[in-house]
Amino acid sequence: MKEGKNLFLEHLEEIISKQLEWKFINEKDKYKGIYISTKWRDGIQRVTRIIFNGNYPESPPILKVTPRPKDKCFDSEGFLHWAENRQKRVWDRYKHHLNPLIYLIDELYDKYGLDILFDLNA
Repeated sequence: MKEGKNLFLEHLEEIISKQLEWKFINEKDKYKGIYISTKWRDGIQRVTRIIFNGNYPESPPILKVTPRPKDKCFDSEGFLHWAENRQKRVWDRYKHHLNPLIYLIDELYDKYGLDILFDLNA
């Protein structure tokens, strides 16, 4: 089974193949992650970045949004701090899926209205 950077890159490439709006942050170093610029439910245009985190997929990727959403889950710089639900990290629900990043993006759509949706049934 692939782990770490190689698995992260495989997941990023799958997202980009299904949703052309997502782009690599750096085409020459695809491990840096992906980004998208979309309007959120509150009407504000934001750039959402999904960035590699060393212990992926056991640990979630780094997620940064600018401008920062006015939500307690995001710090003052726009980094998402992973919520816990009944003492279990929300990421733990996704990390064992074939591509947990797709579920992360879908959760952003559900919670914040990120203007992009994956059909998880496809």
